[in-house]
Amino acid sequence: MSRTCPICNSVADDTALSCPACGFKFNGSTESFAPLQLTGANRPVQTRDARKPGCLKVIRGPRTGAVIDLYDGELSIGRDPRCDVFLNDMTVSRNHATLTVQGGSATIRDNNSFNGVWVNNSSVDVATLTVGDKIQIGEFCLHYCEAQ
Repeated sequence: MSRTCPICNSVADDTALSCPACGFKFNGSTESFAPLQLTGANRPVQTRDARKPGCLKVIRGPRTGAVIDLYDGELSIGRDPRCDVFLNDMTVSRNHATLTVQGGSATIRDNNSFNGVWVNNSSVDVATLTVGDKIQIGEFCLHYCEAQ
């Protein structure tokens, strides 16, 4: 028997724990991790358009350098490939968090994830984001910034 990877559509042996082509983990529970202490000065940022949705830039983790443009509405964040923001790592829960963007304001909510959501080194259930905030979800560290 074989299975198809939901990410890259490669065929893998039914007993495989991960996709041989892209590394997507087929099964398993969320792994724990120790939160990182993020350093650096928080500099004030000048906004050009307060109503324009921002973006998330991956500054640490498997997709370092990736920029995720945000749009108004709710965005799901997690390890499930169906999430709007797909973070493929075992330290991220399948349905880890929800980001709500509404007219220039963004709020992140932890969905009872195993490792939690950290904003600027503090564990949060819900937090309103401001430009420059650092969000840690599992091994990923995301920088909330203006739209690019």
